[in-house]
Amino acid sequence: MDPIVVEDRQPALAEAEEHVSRAHRPWRVRRFLQFGGIAAASLVTCAPLFLARRPRTPLRVLCIGAFDYAARLAGHRLDRSRRIALAHACDFGALRNDFYDQHRLKSAEYRRLRRSIAHLVPQTATRH
Repeated sequence: MDPIVVEDRQPALAEAEEHVSRAHRPWRVRRFLQFGGIAAASLVTCAPLFLARRPRTPLRVLCIGAFDYAARLAGHRLDRSRRIALAHACDFGALRNDFYDQHRLKSAEYRRLRRSIAHLVPQTATRH
């Protein structure tokens, strides 16, 4: 094959690829802004948890924000009671993880957390 012909085709292909890339750019920016807005709304919604007693660490608040983000992508929203329940669940999971790592259970903290979790659900749901 003649190298001159190949060299002539390369600029045309590069130009065509650039045109296609430019055509898709507004769509990509719009999607980025859409998902970025959803993520920002999830973090703003969960921001008060940074100052609350539960969850105890900022990483757990970010995890709750991720759950809220996933719910928003599915077309739902987590209300305040669900976010608080997730905060308690994160703390409970961390307490259980400490037990498995250290082979000691912090019984006072465990009882306090179980009591606060019991107050989150309606009494009719916990009765048999």
